[in-house]
Amino acid sequence: MRQRITASGLFALVTVLSPAGVAWGAAPIPPGRQHLLTIEGENTVTFVPQAGLPPFQIEYQARVEYIIDTRFGKDSRAATEKTKPSADGPPAEKPPARPKAASNRSQARKAEAPAPKANGAVDLSLHSSEISFRQGGRPILETKVSRSRFQGRLQPDSPILSVTANDAPPMLQDILKRFDVIAATMAIDDNHQVIGRKYRFEGPQRAVTETILSIHAPIPKGVDTWQAPTQLAMGHGQTAKGKLTFEKEKVKASDVKPGGPIKVKVSGVLKAEGAIAGRFIKDGTYTVSGEQTYDPHTNEWTSSRWSVAIDNELANQAGQTVARAKGRMTVKSRALDGPGSSKVEVPAPKL
Repeated sequence: MRQRITASGLFALVTVLSPAGVAWGAAPIPPGRQHLLTIEGENTVTFVPQAGLPPFQIEYQARVEYIIDTRFGKDSRAATEKTKPSADGPPAEKPPARPKAASNRSQARKAEAPAPKANGAVDLSLHSSEISFRQGGRPILETKVSRSRFQGRLQPDSPILSVTANDAPPMLQDILKRFDVIAATMAIDDNHQVIGRKYRFEGPQRAVTETILSIHAPIPKGVDTWQAPTQLAMGHGQTAKGKLTFEKEKVKASDVKPGGPIKVKVSGVLKAEGAIAGRFIKDGTYTVSGEQTYDPHTNEWTSSRWSVAIDNELANQAGQTVARAKGRMTVKSRALDGPGSSKVEVPAPKL
């Protein structure tokens, strides 16, 4: 029994993805393009001999339906000018600062230089999710969440919990109100650079929101290779962080089709830090390699596939290594529809 609790604690994305995707009442679904994010993986935890515990493996799957709405020009400016800047990008527009010393002209010019102006935005709305965890082929956690219902098994051998939005307890109702509404916005400048991010909700969904935004940052203008700050959900509301390198696929000039899809290679290493299930991640790495496809007409990614190699040492509070977690994870996203239609159908949960 202890192993089951440890497994679900170490790798459960339930705190990241569930309960997620439930809207409140009959609120309209926000505009944009429908997408599906899937995360599939397995991890093997091997304890140090002193622990006297055998290794165990856990498999997990997650599906998150979400909506991306990309806007450029006058209609998007009002929504992006107040976007809160993040550590991943330059600060949002602010009044120019006056130099303290008139004699230092270089500092004065730097202070008076205007910050980038937002001329576009990428809005993200979460719609629904389903997750499952298995150990040795046995389910230890399963949930499926639609706009109107949460349904799932939260412990091995436990009965299925099923509750509608109207019958949910107050704390769950507060969470349900956060879905099918805009959860986060990226502000974009004229060069399609991300200059700020605004998160409208804190809490367990923040990690998956960070992951989706990292996938959907637009291609900057005039470059073939660039780096972008990236965060990838790793469980317990935490993310592995770092910069990934994006490189346009080289093609012959005769094969270039104006306005055609752009293929991009993705690579890099994200660092994993934090505490999971009472243990500290030590020298954790998430090594990413993959590819994405970009639609230059809509300035949106239509598909992505990342293969992630996971290697984490787990330490106790004294900093001593107690276990090692190694495995692989596949992160995929794809557009479900063309832009302009945001109706998303979620099949009835079957557990």
